[in-house]
Amino acid sequence: MIFLSWGDIPFEQCISEMALAGYRGSEVGNKYPEDPSKLNEYLQIRGLQICNKWFSCYLVSLPIEEVIKSFRADLVYLKTLGADVIGPSEQTRSCQGEPVSVFSEKPTFTNDEFKRLATGMNELGRIARNEGLRLAYHYHMGTGIQTVEETKRFLNDTNPEDVFLLYDSGHFAFSGEDPAAALEMFVSRVGHVHLKDV
Repeated sequence: MIFLSWGDIPFEQCISEMALAGYRGSEVGNKYPEDPSKLNEYLQIRGLQICNKWFSCYLVSLPIEEVIKSFRADLVYLKTLGADVIGPSEQTRSCQGEPVSVFSEKPTFTNDEFKRLATGMNELGRIARNEGLRLAYHYHMGTGIQTVEETKRFLNDTNPEDVFLLYDSGHFAFSGEDPAAALEMFVSRVGHVHLKDV
């Protein structure tokens, strides 16, 4: 008997199985071709479309001009694919993928860092809206925006016309939060959804 890990499954098999299972599309995964025209070829013959892409943000630690340049490149990529959402997550001092606790070792942002993050995210949200896409912020385990309280503060500090929330039931559940109560609290800002079997 042969067991395959996620890393062993080719991209073409992944999207073919998505189509066979009845899905209409997906987000961009780490196996997906970087050339959007090539990716579109693979998707179109299977009747699939891209809806969103993760964007690693460093607004707290890098000059905003540098972040905007990378952000604009991802917007071009997504527009070529016909997507309408981009999902940034602030990765400054993130401990994702590290052999440490995502609770005790996660970053905690200072007031100045929170302000820098919110100001920068408002700018990215405005840029995305002007390009016809929606920015849906992805709070995430191991980052400075992980808990309901951190998410609430982030949303209170950002513009509701430009910055939406990528609601992810799994991250709130793993963080010890009530995902249903969180959704009820934030539902007016939700711009994209990740549902997990929790």
